Amino acid sequence: MILISHQDNIATIVLRPNRSINWKQIKIVLLLLALPVGLIAFGWWWIGVWVILPFAGFELLLLALLMYRVNWQLYRQQVITITDDLLTIEEGYRSARRYQFARPHCYVTITETQGHWQLPLFYLHHHHQQVALGSFLNLSDRQDPKRVLSQHGLRICNNRWWQ
Repeated sequence: MILISHQDNIATIVLRPNRSINWKQIKIVLLLLALPVGLIAFGWWWIGVWVILPFAGFELLLLALLMYRVNWQLYRQQVITITDDLLTIEEGYRSARRYQFARPHCYVTITETQGHWQLPLFYLHHHHQQVALGSFLNLSDRQDPKRVLSQHGLRICNNRWWQ
């Protein structure tokens, strides 16, 4: 998901992964999955096969842990702030890493594969530093930053420039 805002001479671009479900909805899904697993485990326990209980609990615990980890990854974001002479990138979850570059010396490179079997890679370059842009975005969302950054005067270099 890409949010673009303009205020005075400052453009702000926020890059976030698409979230189709939030943490509250995940907890509801986990509860709905825990009910049948719990009923089946209780039925086996009732007839004397108690060894199934730890496996049912482990299954639910592992599922909850993996869903929490995936949901946590979906809160990663990059905030790109463009002014007349500075370009600032803040990325991360809560504690953001911050990069600040002189805008006239910045350019964006796009690396695409020959058969389009992999997503294109976007990098912002400033002298010998490079920062990956939107590595968590899907294909349709990766095209928007290219357009917006070129509209704000950044040079775009593509490894497949002839296409």
